[in-house]
Amino acid sequence: LILSLFTGLEAMQLLSCLNLSNNKLSSFTALGPLRLLKSLKALDISCNEIGSHSIDTTRYLCSSPLSHAEEIDWIPDETVTGDVNLTDYWEAFLIFKDLNLTQLDIVGNAIADEKFKSFLVKIVPTLKWLDGQELQLH
Repeated sequence: LILSLFTGLEAMQLLSCLNLSNNKLSSFTALGPLRLLKSLKALDISCNEIGSHSIDTTRYLCSSPLSHAEEIDWIPDETVTGDVNLTDYWEAFLIFKDLNLTQLDIVGNAIADEKFKSFLVKIVPTLKWLDGQELQLH
C-alpha cells in the first residue's frame, strides 16, 4: 500500500498536507519520494516504527540500483549538527534538508527524542510547529 502510494506522489506536486501516521514505517528511507513534493508544508509521520530498527549506514558508501547517486554539497556545520553524529540521522537529513515544511509530527517513533527534534529544527528552518507545539523563534 505504501509503495503504491509513493509511486503516485510524483504526480501530486501540489500536495501540501500528508498524513502517514500509524503505517508501521520503519525508516526514513521509505519517505524518499517525499523529496519530490516541493509544495509539502505539513507532514504527519507520527506513531510509526522509525528508529526502532538499526540502520546500515554502509549502504550510503556506494550506489546501488535501489538508490540514486547524488552529490551532497553540504559540509557539516557545528551550528547545525551540535553534538549530533550526522551518521545517526543521515536518512532523515537526506529527506528533510530540501523540504519547506512548516509543520511536522514525529511523536510516537523511537527516534523522536529531544536530540533528534533539535536536529530537525536546525535542518528545516521553515518549521514552525513540531509535534503540535509551536516553535519559539530566537
